[in-house]
Amino acid sequence: MKQTFIDSINKWMNRKYDNTQISQWIKFAEERISEELRIADMMDIDVGILTNRRVLLPSDWKELDFVHYENGRSLEFKSRTEFYNLGEANAKNFYTITGNYIVVGGPIDSVNGLPIEISYYASVPPFVEEDTWLYTKYERLYMAATLVSASAFGVEDQRAVLWETEATNRINALNVEHLRARNSGSRLATKRTGFG
Repeated sequence: MKQTFIDSINKWMNRKYDNTQISQWIKFAEERISEELRIADMMDIDVGILTNRRVLLPSDWKELDFVHYENGRSLEFKSRTEFYNLGEANAKNFYTITGNYIVVGGPIDSVNGLPIEISYYASVPPFVEEDTWLYTKYERLYMAATLVSASAFGVEDQRAVLWETEATNRINALNVEHLRARNSGSRLATKRTGFG
């Protein structure tokens, strides 16, 4: 399937480019999509065991969505300054991020460890021979982002502005759709301003 996509890029460009060059444009497109897109297909769940106050985040994490101990207690994010100013005892319901580590407050059982579960947005999967969710569900976005990458690296094409607009619009629309879906189960709270 990858060769089919590469052939499509060449058709859009009205020229034959080397597969290696196109593969590089695809990687750049994936990097951009990973940085800007936040949708349900990107979400993953992982469990880490805390034996001290920090644990390494998954290598593909881009942004955390929810953090809780497996016993159910959720943790709230604090900036590092706020977190460390709380002191260890007062920070038991909070976490912060330092580099690729999540750091939690409160006492930790260094012998048995404490399981912590995170839901997070992961990087998009790299394009390999098998179909990925990004290609099968969002081919138009994938194509536009790849063509933008090509135009950014010296491929002269007056359609570059159109490709950029398409990629940006698709990312924004999918992000908005995801936010709406995430909140679709929430009940709206309304204030009454009068009688009846």
